[in-house]
Amino acid sequence: MRAAETAGGYAREMGEDFARRQREMITQTLRRTDIVICTALIPGRRAPVLLTADMVAGMMPGSVIVDLAVEAGGNVEGSRLGEIATTANGVKIIGHPNMPSRIAVDASQLYARNLLAFLGVLTSIWAEKFDHAAAVTNFVVQPMALLSGTFYSVDKLMPAFRIASHANPFFHVIAGFRYGFIGVSDAHVLFGAVMLLAVNLALGTLCYTLLARGWRLKA
Repeated sequence: MRAAETAGGYAREMGEDFARRQREMITQTLRRTDIVICTALIPGRRAPVLLTADMVAGMMPGSVIVDLAVEAGGNVEGSRLGEIATTANGVKIIGHPNMPSRIAVDASQLYARNLLAFLGVLTSIWAEKFDHAAAVTNFVVQPMALLSGTFYSVDKLMPAFRIASHANPFFHVIAGFRYGFIGVSDAHVLFGAVMLLAVNLALGTLCYTLLARGWRLKA
């Protein structure tokens, strides 16, 4: 398979015999596959079509195909830039451009759920009938996640609000993900990493201290 890869690690366009055998194998696999992600790109060339309309027609209804190469023409016949196309047999072909830019929202939600789970452990140590999950969600996670929507226009806020927003861990989580995917960050990445590490260490230390002093989780 080394012949199918360039020195830079990109896919190399292969001969017709290779393409025919590839189509046959993919067609058989698609019949028992519900989710497909296509990423094949060739520098300076239109993206190769890996899934034809006939191949997609053989998939089960409700299957999903994500065409990450849609901006270069697409790996899937029938994919449309910026749209979610649905075939006659009910297969959805997702053609979102600049997919990495859509990661920030999911990243913040994932981090919020992790914080909720960890803070839920802390609050359940002393909770009797208190709904700690609802309290943490309503008064900690949701407000901080809501404020994260201002981070990309933080330079337009008043100086006091800019300082407050940089103290929000969600700001640095989203900034870190943006830097990892598109190389752009609204904050100093190293400072954000150190800050998040300090927050997690502080919460872990608090949890350990409470448990060591005899606190136990409520049943």
